[in-house]
Amino acid sequence: MIAKEIIESTPVPLPVVKEMLEELGKEYELTREQKLILEHISKFVKLSAKEAMELTDKIEEIVGDRRIAVHIVNIMPEDLVELHALLSKEKVSLGKEEMKKILKIVKEYKKTE
Repeated sequence: MIAKEIIESTPVPLPVVKEMLEELGKEYELTREQKLILEHISKFVKLSAKEAMELTDKIEEIVGDRRIAVHIVNIMPEDLVELHALLSKEKVSLGKEEMKKILKIVKEYKKTE
């Protein structure tokens, strides 16, 4: 299956990618690269696609950028140092309270793993 053109590009968290590849694998033979991606993602993904999208939406409300929210969901930082390192190269300026709020939300979802 070869894509001819990109119609839309929307950042999605890894659990959604995993679900998409699993669904695709039911209908078609996955390429070698797709199989490797699925294998790699499966080792690290702890949330369902639904939970990841909910978490992404909540974080996006705080950071105001979908791509950054997806990045946070993919990494699931555990403390302020990790979150600060994650955001250090991004064009977003969050205060300590906003960062604490993000970590609190992430921790709530980590408990459901």
